[in-house]
Amino acid sequence: MNSHDAWLTDQLATIPDKLDRMSPSEFVEKYRYLPAHVSPFPGPYRFDINPMMREIVDCFDVRSDVREVNLMKGVQITYTTVAECVLFYAAAHLKTYPCQWLTDDDGNANKRMENNIIPMFVNSGMDYILQSNEGMNTRKQGVVKGRMSWSGGGFALVHGVQTGSKLRSDSIMFQVKDELDAWPLIVGKDGDPDKVSSDRCAAFWEDRKQFRGSTPLLMDTSKIYHQFLRGDQRHYFVKCHGCGHMQYLRWYGKNRETGLIYGIDWEMDNNGTLCQESVNYSCMECGHKHYEHDKTILFSPDHGAEWRPMADAKEPGIRSYKLPALYSPVGMQPWHKSVSTWLESWDVENNRPRNIGILQVFYNNVLAEPFEMVGDKLKLTTVSSHRRNTYKRGDIPNKWLEQHASSGVGLVVMTVDVQGSWLAVAIWGFTEGPRYGRMVLIDYVEIKGDTETSDAGAWVELREFIENDEWDSDDKKIYKPTITLIDANYRTDTVYAFCSQYAAGVFPIQGRATATSGAQFKEFTPYTTKLGTRGFTLFVDQYKDRASSLLKMQWAGVGEMPDGLFSAPYDIKDKELKHLTVEYKRKKKLTGTGQPNGFEWYRPGNARQELWDLMVYAMGGLEIVAWGLMIEELQNEHLHWPDFWSLVLSKKLYYRDATALDDLES
Repeated sequence: MNSHDAWLTDQLATIPDKLDRMSPSEFVEKYRYLPAHVSPFPGPYRFDINPMMREIVDCFDVRSDVREVNLMKGVQITYTTVAECVLFYAAAHLKTYPCQWLTDDDGNANKRMENNIIPMFVNSGMDYILQSNEGMNTRKQGVVKGRMSWSGGGFALVHGVQTGSKLRSDSIMFQVKDELDAWPLIVGKDGDPDKVSSDRCAAFWEDRKQFRGSTPLLMDTSKIYHQFLRGDQRHYFVKCHGCGHMQYLRWYGKNRETGLIYGIDWEMDNNGTLCQESVNYSCMECGHKHYEHDKTILFSPDHGAEWRPMADAKEPGIRSYKLPALYSPVGMQPWHKSVSTWLESWDVENNRPRNIGILQVFYNNVLAEPFEMVGDKLKLTTVSSHRRNTYKRGDIPNKWLEQHASSGVGLVVMTVDVQGSWLAVAIWGFTEGPRYGRMVLIDYVEIKGDTETSDAGAWVELREFIENDEWDSDDKKIYKPTITLIDANYRTDTVYAFCSQYAAGVFPIQGRATATSGAQFKEFTPYTTKLGTRGFTLFVDQYKDRASSLLKMQWAGVGEMPDGLFSAPYDIKDKELKHLTVEYKRKKKLTGTGQPNGFEWYRPGNARQELWDLMVYAMGGLEIVAWGLMIEELQNEHLHWPDFWSLVLSKKLYYRDATALDDLES
């Protein structure tokens, strides 16, 4: 018998006469062992310590139709050992598939292989499988630099993503992408390493198993956040020990119906020191307090805990999970450590950042959310910080607003800017607040078409927009614009003619820098158009001052929003947000003498700023609505904002419930 025949005989002898199918979690619990130097829970691997991870690991069962798993995670939630479980299952149980483990660079990849992956097999008594699968070359070892081979024919490439050529070689079925947000944005001329490496799975596309895991970093560049949004956005729901209400853990929230504050709570002693034993999680429904020692039961599926998808995946077979450090098991990062990080980063008394660097650490490591950079000047980076990752254009994120503001959207304002061949239209929502509430940009669109005559061109589509379009919130409310304001400084007669078709709710406006002597109000004043209809003059400098202040406002996305805070959808374009940065306030000088004469808002050149103008008009629109209700209709002497918001929300004056409408129609 020659050497080739002998090798073939040996290989045939290893083929089992029956296939023992085990799920990944079953296989891991049966065979994997954790030594004390890699885990605070040494011994046989068991998912009762981190039960939320069982579902994630079982997504990699070859019988599962899940193709991609994207885990956006905080620290100390056992991510590393879970990612290793995927490779352990593929190598020691499946044996035949090509695998790949990717990190940010080769140095970290080598450390991972030497310090974690190889010891995983050794400590579990599985090191015997690490052998060359090139049978004709007996001198080859199962482990060489950047590559592992095992009996059965499978292998794993373990390397960094800095070299594009490594990302283009070999076909891969099992792929682990470790700490994705630490990867470079692009690699040389090869582009995004995440996309390039995914192409390695093309040959196994219908069977591929990809695992992306990372703590998110910055909002604008976070790869894991982008991948999280592609999936079904699962949160781990737990059952309250007091009332049984199912909920996922959040840092802070407010129950809209009861006013109950829920989330992580704590007490300080007389010296201003955190009382660690006081830290607890309060139920959103009944306020029952759960302490650190309650985590084991709270997280247990036997007590009802489970993953629930919160969205539809962009493509079939993509799951995404969010797991903040609040789910760190007992014995790992306690809740009081998260509170300490928060108190280091945030001035609670004055509701402002204390340390931006630590604030980002809190946001990324504790909340498992990308950090939105903040600034104090009207630059694109500053206004971009008002993008919120919780909603997209056309959405009204009431559930999120109810957690961080005093209410969801109470009314919607539409503002329109007129150009020669198009109309700029913005939809704004306002929530309850001590005065102006919080301002939410819902959408911004440009309607193309001639604007010369009021019954043709872009005006036809605008009429359809005003009369028939509605906006639905995520808590099943339906909104139409309470008021629509159209800038009449250009094509004045056309705007007057268009607005005159409406008995109420659609008004022309004209902007003036400041109020003239004798003006009825300092912010706006009504007037009668040449057609006998009502219009309004807005004294825009005061609104611009206010808008500029709001855009400089800082908020970390945790706790209650400051009054007046502006929010924009995450998919608003940079070129649109740039409209908010064009005008600036400068010293005004007298003509001829050059002597200082106060300040003025100045627009350099012809840069576009329609969204800025529409934001200013929307602020005026809110005040016109409040004035019309409280002063004109109810005959109050003064406009008291708390009374206005209380009336709007209690009577549901400017929206309707979708469920009530459905009941009526049925």
